[in-house]
Amino acid sequence: MTVLEAIGLADEMKPNSVPQGMKVRWLCVLDGLIWRNVFRTHGRRGAFQPYDPDTDLHRELLVKAPYDTLYRRWLEAQIDLSNGEYERYNAQITVFSDEYAAFENDYHRNHRPVRRGRRFVF
Repeated sequence: MTVLEAIGLADEMKPNSVPQGMKVRWLCVLDGLIWRNVFRTHGRRGAFQPYDPDTDLHRELLVKAPYDTLYRRWLEAQIDLSNGEYERYNAQITVFSDEYAAFENDYHRNHRPVRRGRRFVF
């Protein structure tokens, strides 16, 4: 899924007036966390390259199908939070958290963590 596809899906499901640049920043925050907390602990090398409003909107996001729906859920939750719709936010962030946990669990099952000395790094 690309940055533009994630934003398009969220906008289709939840029409809003949040600027596209803000949604790009929100996606950057999420992918930065995924890079640091999941991919880097399992040996991915290099640094996460943040997104900004000038980022190519056709850039691929980090999480692939079937777990890429978490991006839409994340954006919908952030839209609700920014609009002060706290009950909707709580519902959306719960669904997002479930999808994120499913992705993270699958990744941990299929990739060995980095080992330093006699300990695994998490």
